Amino acid sequence: ARIAVSMFSSNASTKLNLTSILDAEGNPDNTKIERIKNAIRSGITNGGTQISKGLTAGDNALSQVAFGEDARKVPSRKALILLSDGEPDGEGPSASENAATNIKNKYTDANEKFELYTIGFESDIAVLSNICSDPASKYYKKAQGNELANVFNDIVNELLQTLTNGIVTD
Repeated sequence: ARIAVSMFSSNASTKLNLTSILDAEGNPDNTKIERIKNAIRSGITNGGTQISKGLTAGDNALSQVAFGEDARKVPSRKALILLSDGEPDGEGPSASENAATNIKNKYTDANEKFELYTIGFESDIAVLSNICSDPASKYYKKAQGNELANVFNDIVNELLQTLTNGIVTD
């Protein structure tokens, strides 16, 4: 499993390129996980909420090609988790919806498994339920504090689950 961190407001940037969270034996690597957490902590943004730019930055991070050891571990399942604190501004909801549709279609056309999760931080953001892969199971609203940590844990557990009822479902 590899994780990248991108941040957005009225602009977007990648704070950490795709980084494996596992060591050579396939166990969680706490040093790498700390790097990811530090990238998230350092990425507090100010400004607008242009969700389409966040989606594009996340997609660009997912599209990176790994070299060396990680090149053999390219994930067969990709997920983008978008966390937003407000409705889009500086752009209408259609810009977010168009960006999400284009990204989902890109992965569908390439026959890749892809999920778009959306999280409304401390608020219910209508456009987030419209752009996620499945509003019933991939949209989380009004997440904050410990609940936000639980949401991320739920998503990670869902993504890492590869064995269901004795059948490999990767």
